[in-house]
Amino acid sequence: MDHPDNPSTEASRHYVAGMEYYCRRLHRQAVAELARLRTRKDPTGNLARYYQGLSLRALGLEAMASGRLEEAERHLRAAIECIGRNADLSDYLAAIYACTRRFDHCARQAETAAELRCDDPAAWRRLAQAQWQSGRRAEAHLTLRQALRRLDQITGLHIQMGLFLAAEGDLGGAMGAFTQAVGADCANADAHYYLALAAQARGDVVEAAKGLQRALELRPADLMLAYQLAKAAQAAADSGTTLILHPFDLRPAAGKSQFDHLARYVTVEGDFLEAFLALPPSPVDEELFGLLSSVLEAALEDHPDYADLQFHCSRVCQRLGRTLEAIHHANQAVRVNPRYIKAQIHLAGLYAENGQAPLAVKHLRQAVSTGADWADVHCRLGEILLETGQSSTARWHLQRAVQLNAGYARAAKALSALAA
Repeated sequence: MDHPDNPSTEASRHYVAGMEYYCRRLHRQAVAELARLRTRKDPTGNLARYYQGLSLRALGLEAMASGRLEEAERHLRAAIECIGRNADLSDYLAAIYACTRRFDHCARQAETAAELRCDDPAAWRRLAQAQWQSGRRAEAHLTLRQALRRLDQITGLHIQMGLFLAAEGDLGGAMGAFTQAVGADCANADAHYYLALAAQARGDVVEAAKGLQRALELRPADLMLAYQLAKAAQAAADSGTTLILHPFDLRPAAGKSQFDHLARYVTVEGDFLEAFLALPPSPVDEELFGLLSSVLEAALEDHPDYADLQFHCSRVCQRLGRTLEAIHHANQAVRVNPRYIKAQIHLAGLYAENGQAPLAVKHLRQAVSTGADWADVHCRLGEILLETGQSSTARWHLQRAVQLNAGYARAAKALSALAA
């Protein structure tokens, strides 16, 4: 057990307190509490930075909605410094673990080279970009025009055309292309974003702010968009125009942009999940472990016979209080690998918690027969057998626990109670 002054215990206290403040929307207190953990490189520090960034984001958007634009800029800039431009949890976790390089290897294994097809807008866009980067700008324009004739109104192609024109200094042409992009798909955040930037470049700060606000409504987790909107609104105010900014959703919905990458990562890196499962319980468990549960379920669709995935999915479900799901996945783990000792012990614990003592005994015995001739396993087995009235067998296991570990007070206490 950690000593009260142990750094890990101190970190846990700050982590739990910060998450409680965050969930109660006491964002200033959350920022102050979680800032104490920012230098840590473990999951405690990573999540502290993430929720500190979300709290700073909330403070920035609240200030923006109230017209306190300089304060909004300050908070949003701090949020970006804290977690980068994206406030989406799956993106954030994927970005952290991409730095291990093993993640990059995992992602590369799942990627396949795409061949150019006449009905694939992305392929046409990549070709135009390659032509542009090699200095063949006229060919790049022709490629995009040809693609637009073939495929009609494709937002991404109009955006790419606008980017080429903007790079050439043709802001009027760029505005036209970005306007066409918005017309082709009014729910495309990039189209509104680039149209806003073009308007800003032409000195129309009011239109720029309107476009940025629409882009942020479509992509609420984008901290850089929020920061740019605050800057544009301040510029409009400086020119004598007060903009009415709509209320913002302070809790961005979990996105899917890096979801598949995370699913591939957890397939090969069990330590990723072990580290998060070691975190102390906190008010954000539902969000964090809910995401991890979904990631694991996605991974299991491709790899249902990976015992480690089933085992970790069971533990995550247990963390979420979903006992029946946890039992199901633990059973799948031992079905795939009957000699998986950790999964057998874990499954026994789940059955014991669920009031199914005979099944708990069965799996603990299987664990022992597989090689878990360990004091704590014998002690737990003895305790459960005592609960079911099998005192003679319970005594044997408790004695075995003491034999394996003479200083095992818990087993000795149970034996003393049995003898009384």
